[in-house]
Amino acid sequence: MSLSVLISDKSIPCAVSLAASFRATGASVALLSPGESAAPAPREMSPAGDARLAEPRWKRSSPLSARTVLLDVSNLFSGPDAAVVLFDATALSAPLSAAESPSVIIDSLVTGYAHLARELCAAFDRRGGGRLVFVLTRGTSARGPAFEPGSAGLAVSLAEAAFSRLAEDTARWVAARGSRGFTCLLVSRGPAVTDERFVPWLASRVLSGRGGVSRSRSLTAWVPALAPEILGFLP
Repeated sequence: MSLSVLISDKSIPCAVSLAASFRATGASVALLSPGESAAPAPREMSPAGDARLAEPRWKRSSPLSARTVLLDVSNLFSGPDAAVVLFDATALSAPLSAAESPSVIIDSLVTGYAHLARELCAAFDRRGGGRLVFVLTRGTSARGPAFEPGSAGLAVSLAEAAFSRLAEDTARWVAARGSRGFTCLLVSRGPAVTDERFVPWLASRVLSGRGGVSRSRSLTAWVPALAPEILGFLP
């Protein structure tokens, strides 16, 4: 049976490229499609053969939607075996207007990722194995721009900080479980790293199972994109 991978989400261009990379290897992919209403997960057969693609609808702010997504993927692909959860403030900010309510943004991008991470961890814990990868694409500078208080930009910036903390706490929790079959990897990507270089680098590590951080590193360390394995990946 081929590997099945859940990717969050379709609104981030890198996620779409990553899904194509996995499918090219024969893996089955569930690419979450953000939306306000639940919908059946459409399936598409790959022209290359038996690689499959599903795009289940995910309402970020709904805990029920996160649970339903995992059930959909389990029914379709008997998985997932791995999950890649990406946060890219630039991509996620693109569809927002300056007048967007900060509370709506925070509810979607903070609680939404928290709901999804909880359901993924529960699914992998029940199965006794899985590969969970958090990818944070950072802005052009460490401090970022100065946002007006109460603005949509500030809400996304707060959500980015929350995502970083969520990933680190999740990695700590996974390590405390003591299961070698359930691994968590944190990947930090700078704006200069292109999709063309990053996607095959990440896909190869997820597919090969090199998805954990060496015990010699901090359990909450962010591995830089394109880093060689000697900088932190388990063999």
